Amino acid sequence: EPVPAGIGGHKSNDMLARLERDVISKNPQWMTLSCGVNDVWHGKGGVPLDDTAAAVEGAYDAKVAERGTYKKNMAEIVDKAQAAKIQVVMLTATVSTKIWTARRMRSSRLSTNICARWRRRKNCGWRI
Repeated sequence: EPVPAGIGGHKSNDMLARLERDVISKNPQWMTLSCGVNDVWHGKGGVPLDDTAAAVEGAYDAKVAERGTYKKNMAEIVDKAQAAKIQVVMLTATVSTKIWTARRMRSSRLSTNICARWRRRKNCGWRI
């Protein structure tokens, strides 16, 4: 039986914070993971792709360190789920139809490429 755990607007740090409560504690056999668009969409309040992106002056607000990075958050989500014997199926991020800046489009493409590499490295399923 499906256990809906997605919350619109959440970023990778939000998903990581509630992973145990909303997913692992339910003992599912598998989970789908779709993340990345909100990390980028929230601009200065978003989650940077990696430490290099986080270090760009003026790109993020003063609380950026508290949110971590997309790479670190996603890796921890996958690792924790797999440690709980949950098969992870990573989904391609869905891009909004609103106008995106070049920086947002680039970050979205990079997050999709990162997911593709993790799928292979961490033996996750993959759906487009």
